[in-house]
Amino acid sequence: MPYNQIEYKLHNYRFGQSHGVSVPRVLEVWPTPSAIDLAEMPDLFVLKSDQGSSGRGVLPLRRIGFDSYELVDGQGSFTMASVVEHFEAREGTGKIAGPYFAEEFLDQAHSGPLPDDVKIYVCHGEVMMTLLRHVDTHGLQGEHRRRYVSAEGTDLGAVMLAMDVDDTIEMPVDYAEMVQIASHLSRALGVPFARVDLYQTTVGPVLGEITRARETHRPIGPSTTNTWVGFGTRPRPALS
Repeated sequence: MPYNQIEYKLHNYRFGQSHGVSVPRVLEVWPTPSAIDLAEMPDLFVLKSDQGSSGRGVLPLRRIGFDSYELVDGQGSFTMASVVEHFEAREGTGKIAGPYFAEEFLDQAHSGPLPDDVKIYVCHGEVMMTLLRHVDTHGLQGEHRRRYVSAEGTDLGAVMLAMDVDDTIEMPVDYAEMVQIASHLSRALGVPFARVDLYQTTVGPVLGEITRARETHRPIGPSTTNTWVGFGTRPRPALS
């Protein structure tokens, strides 16, 4: 996949599928917000913009009546018209861009209404650490709980000094497979750093996205500085 296409979600899906990785089933794609039509959507689904970060272009929705939808965490309600307005407003700020698409809502055996994020930070195929993020409420300012672990599943403690950790967040059942997937996709991309986001579902790991995003805007714990992803502090491992 070309380097400049990494940030496109639909390209991520096609790339993942080409390497045998499961991806969410895409239900419909629209070129612009005004083209979005929710009439044929199932009772649970997720709307996304192809470009955008930090959940700005994501709406996990539940149908609650005729032309009536709510966020699955219960923190907001929408009609089809207000969904269009939501995406148009964010597109106008330059924070997201189309096309726009609907995908299946992923089923996780435990946790809350939103699936846990498994964000794996990889350099040249080597997994540096994983962020397990339990999402209680959706959105950039939503309530999240975090746990940082190594490729082997060992707790790393407070990697980000400004962020509390919660070691009660469960390890994904298929974590070892997720590590293998992230390592393989990183090598296939051929870039120095990537973050591979996966979800643990009832049918196994499913790709969320691949991004170049790091968390370098937050203070880093001294015990992890020398192994922090993306800074080139480790030599590139030999390809096997």
